[in-house]
Amino acid sequence: MSSSFTSLQELRELVKLVNTSFTGIEKACATQKTDLPALNGTFSWQTEGILNDPEVEKASSVITAAASQLAAAVRSPMLSLFAVANQYFLSVSLGISLKTHIPEILREVGSKGLHINEIAARGQSGINPDKLGRILRLLATNHIFREVMPDTFANNRVSGSMDCGKNVKDIIADPDSKYDGTASAAAMLELSTVDGTVSFADISKMLFDPKYANSGKPNETAFNIATGSDLPFFEWLSEPAQAVNNKKWATAMNSFDQFTAQDVILKGFDWEALPKGSTVVDFAGGVGGQAMILAKEFDHLNFVVQDRAPIIENDATKFWKEKFPEAISSDRVKLQSHDIFSPQPVKNAAVFVVRAITHDWSDEYCIKFLKQLRAAATSNTQLVVIDNVIAYACPDSQETLDIPGAAQVRPVSPTPLLPNFGTASAMTYLLDISLLAGLNGKERTVAQFADIYQKSGWKLVSVHADGFNYHDIKTIAVPV
Repeated sequence: MSSSFTSLQELRELVKLVNTSFTGIEKACATQKTDLPALNGTFSWQTEGILNDPEVEKASSVITAAASQLAAAVRSPMLSLFAVANQYFLSVSLGISLKTHIPEILREVGSKGLHINEIAARGQSGINPDKLGRILRLLATNHIFREVMPDTFANNRVSGSMDCGKNVKDIIADPDSKYDGTASAAAMLELSTVDGTVSFADISKMLFDPKYANSGKPNETAFNIATGSDLPFFEWLSEPAQAVNNKKWATAMNSFDQFTAQDVILKGFDWEALPKGSTVVDFAGGVGGQAMILAKEFDHLNFVVQDRAPIIENDATKFWKEKFPEAISSDRVKLQSHDIFSPQPVKNAAVFVVRAITHDWSDEYCIKFLKQLRAAATSNTQLVVIDNVIAYACPDSQETLDIPGAAQVRPVSPTPLLPNFGTASAMTYLLDISLLAGLNGKERTVAQFADIYQKSGWKLVSVHADGFNYHDIKTIAVPV
């Protein structure tokens, strides 16, 4: 641990980690005969591919964690604290850049950039150019956009990744459809920075209000305090008045496919070993994207895709008819409307797949729907939950690490880094608080997954982590 080092020794070790990891990235680039995409270059998914290389991903995490720890060690504590206290302004500034279509405007003018007066005019938002320039300068200071000359800004690789790809004139003519037909992660960024920040600001009210403080209900959250709505977030999102936000949400969910390898669902569980004709239930599976990947790969299996009636009857039906109609016509795949808290109608499932669902709910609600699955399970049914798994910021000696695969959820970090790789893993912890604010949901440790399984009649038997991150980790359980 870092406590065994003097301050200068710790700094020296951190610098060594950066240098060693950089050498690893150089070797990976040489092997693949490519280069890392430049920070001030143009964003494209093709050039980002090298970052998905396992060795580069690991080296990147080490460098990110070490650089952050270096900064924390050498910077005045008060400067660090004030920077954190004012991060809200950075989030809001990012949202303003999206609302005024800056990434798209700057894409159309290229690397030479555009003066703030012209940016404001092209965006037709009515925003004051001087104030917009100050917003963009804060972002550029944080490596989002570039200030190429005084008051003249251009995209860099980071800001370019927010570009939805549409013509600016078309966006301005119909801003509500800006993200329609795209796979832009900017839709989620806009929801988080513009439409969602109001609920984040009310987390403190949620935590100190007697009604909300100990509640696990999905409609007793910071989001409900902020909006005054009694509806859980997803029901609120389905209201006619939220049609635009609902479209953004759907686009944001689809955009995550850009960040996740399509074959992740295939790994960590022996689908091939399931007997011919076995039924796999894609529980709360949306349109059934994961089931489709499995159905195309394993033609000896049958599938049931379950979700709320509007999703099944409209989106899922269209999705399968367009992309894999023969699976529906042959009856290999069934689309079934289902409320997750109602009794499970499929009684002969070989596997229940639950992907990116548990983190949306508090423990008490997870236990409710897991009990419904347990009641419908046979003695041979397996539960495959695919979700984020969070790690502690200290060494973990819990008994769950004896479960096969649990210790590999996160590789051991090199000394003197934090055991959870610090800010290199920050996204999962930020998402955890976002889930708390909006849904009363939570990201869980391996031990916490084991606990909700035990309380709902399941037993955690193995864990599979694919890649160097906390995402799409499989926890596999069997009936008790």
